[in-house]
Amino acid sequence: MKKYVNILFLIVLVCNVVSAQTNDYYVQLEDASGVNISSVQADLETHAESLVLSIADSLLKTKFRVYDFGFYQHHEVTEVFPTLFETKRKEIELLTPYYILFGKQTDKNGVYTKIWVDVKIPKEGCFSSITTVAREIFEINFKNYVEEQFSNIENSKSRYVEVEKLGIDSLKRYFTQIVGCCVNANKGTGDCSQCPKSSDIFK
Repeated sequence: MKKYVNILFLIVLVCNVVSAQTNDYYVQLEDASGVNISSVQADLETHAESLVLSIADSLLKTKFRVYDFGFYQHHEVTEVFPTLFETKRKEIELLTPYYILFGKQTDKNGVYTKIWVDVKIPKEGCFSSITTVAREIFEINFKNYVEEQFSNIENSKSRYVEVEKLGIDSLKRYFTQIVGCCVNANKGTGDCSQCPKSSDIFK
């Protein structure tokens, strides 16, 4: 009898581990707003998974994730990032070196009144050909793009979902371009002339 109990325990344990590993591309952290976002989790997970898989390199895939958390901001922000966002950013850097971090701000004016974002794109493999200048400018432009989309969509508690999906999908297009260029160059069929250059990004 004990043998069967142990087997049953192992089956349950394995099922729980597999379940925990299926939704790990989009990592939802704590949210001070109290809003339940479980209904949109699967949709965001699908977009995040598509982004991570576009990296192609199996090792790099484990080093990139999309993170989201919500926080209450008590006063106007005068620094680059709110203190709570900066703290969270440092925490996730210990989890994965490359990421998108979305921060949903709730304040005295309402729930999710502002979105903060930070991104770190890979520096290894195909991505090692991206110059430092091009990398930094892309990351700045990505943040500006997400913030612009957030301001363009009608205010609601769910607008962050559409904005995050737009941001994730735009990064996927960039990754796909870089990886495709790298593959063609390795085959000797291209010289990466289509890869983004710092001058193009400046324009």
